[in-house]
Amino acid sequence: MSKKNLIIHMEGGFGNQLFQYFFGKSYAKKFNRDLYFDNKTGFISDITYKRKFELPIIDSRLLKSYIFLFISFRLIRKIFKINKIKLFNSIFVSEKEIANDNFFFEKYSNIKNIFVIGNFQDEKYFENSKKEILKTLKFNEDKSFNFFKKYNSLDIENTVALGIRVFEEAPTKDLNKLGGIENLDFYNNSINFFKKKLNDPTFVIFSTTKNQYVENLNISKDKFIHMSNSNTSFSAQEKIILMSKFKYFIISNSTFYWWAAYISEINNGKIDIISSKNFVNSETVPTRWKKV
Repeated sequence: MSKKNLIIHMEGGFGNQLFQYFFGKSYAKKFNRDLYFDNKTGFISDITYKRKFELPIIDSRLLKSYIFLFISFRLIRKIFKINKIKLFNSIFVSEKEIANDNFFFEKYSNIKNIFVIGNFQDEKYFENSKKEILKTLKFNEDKSFNFFKKYNSLDIENTVALGIRVFEEAPTKDLNKLGGIENLDFYNNSINFFKKKLNDPTFVIFSTTKNQYVENLNISKDKFIHMSNSNTSFSAQEKIILMSKFKYFIISNSTFYWWAAYISEINNGKIDIISSKNFVNSETVPTRWKKV
């Protein structure tokens, strides 16, 4: 009997890629399918943001290209407003169809190739296998080591990682699709929460640029370290693994910061996370996190 395949269309930024990867690994194992990731199609067509595939996957044999097939499905789906197409012994399906049919994979268990497009920004897709899946990625931790060597007086037990995302690269018309920009009150209210919980904590602020939010936070200058693209040379994977070393989090509606907090939670168990509630998918933020 020939092996059945699950092929995932990869796209978006680093956080989005992690959601797609964890979904693929979880469902391929659950339904006994060989797994492949198309790491080309979603990026050659990303004209607006020009994002790249960046996941540090250990097994590069999982990476394949299905440009013609996925672009054809995307065009047909857009024109005819459909979420599923069956063609011979293959089926092309969107996340929406999978979410609406709890028995989709059982129903099409005899189909050889299942091609999937979606974001899957909900831990329900991989919660039971998250630790195992995380081990299949190899993050470069050299810069994290250098960071803590430089700031050797930093106490992890009394430090908060704060992620600010203002979507500078996004056209104004796309901001609502991203959940909008979180307001300053969210950050300052969350900062005050940790000031009461911890003993004069330090804040490590992560952002893409030095923006007005950083300038107006309720933190004295001697109590924060700012990590932005303009003052560091960290890659996406280096920055996310550094942020995941902390145990207290304030995160905006960013899948990148979501994953930093989530990886920390996987490695450290119960931790304190305050999250924006403005994610596009209302189910993205776990109920055990504090939503503001």
